[in-house]
Amino acid sequence: MSNTFQVHRGNALQLQQRYRQGEWRSRIFCDLVIAEIRNFKNDCRVLDIGCGHGFDFELSFQKEIADEASVLIGIEPDCDIQVSDILADCHRTTLEKAPIEKCSIDVAYSVMVMEHINKPKDFFDTIHKVLRDGGTYWGFTVDRRHYFSTASRILQEIRLKEKYLNWINGSCGIDRYENYPTFYRCNSPRQLRKLTREFSKVDVFSLSRRGDTESCYPALLKPIFQSLDLLIDTFSLPGSLLLVRCQK
Repeated sequence: MSNTFQVHRGNALQLQQRYRQGEWRSRIFCDLVIAEIRNFKNDCRVLDIGCGHGFDFELSFQKEIADEASVLIGIEPDCDIQVSDILADCHRTTLEKAPIEKCSIDVAYSVMVMEHINKPKDFFDTIHKVLRDGGTYWGFTVDRRHYFSTASRILQEIRLKEKYLNWINGSCGIDRYENYPTFYRCNSPRQLRKLTREFSKVDVFSLSRRGDTESCYPALLKPIFQSLDLLIDTFSLPGSLLLVRCQK
């Protein structure tokens, strides 16, 4: 199937401007999902892929989405994570294994999930299957082209990522997020172009802001990463966040 695939540069949808003015990513992401839901008027079935801890660790944003949707269904494969009771239903498995009817979802989304997908073709094929015609998927994730992704992959490869995160951000599940394996197999426009051919329209955005990943590095190394951020800003290189919108 031939689709429209577009990589947006500059301040598309005013996303870059909002992010660089210091607005937290969760608010921006949530607004995009809510705007999508409102396109379906009063009847919109929504799927939250990776619903544990709320929307990007914000239960209030997840509630905002639930209030806009006619039905909010969740998927959370980690049974150790509590899920909110605002969900109409929650499948404790992966998207690919969840018993979701074909063509039953209007809007699906995931926040910081795509980097953990080991088999991206199965993931996007399933999204396409469960979406109704005209339905959309928003994916919010890490841009593989950014140095943060490179650092993450190196630490995982040498098996020091868990210790590093404990050192920088504290204990898993207490002070920071869970450290699931990362693969970055659907985290660049090049990868997504191949994976989303069945969709009618695909839009990809990359957001950057100086210092947005500083909390992940020790003080000694911050000048190095500040210099890299300056280069990204100066030459309009890909930022740390990648957003993809796929319409069936």
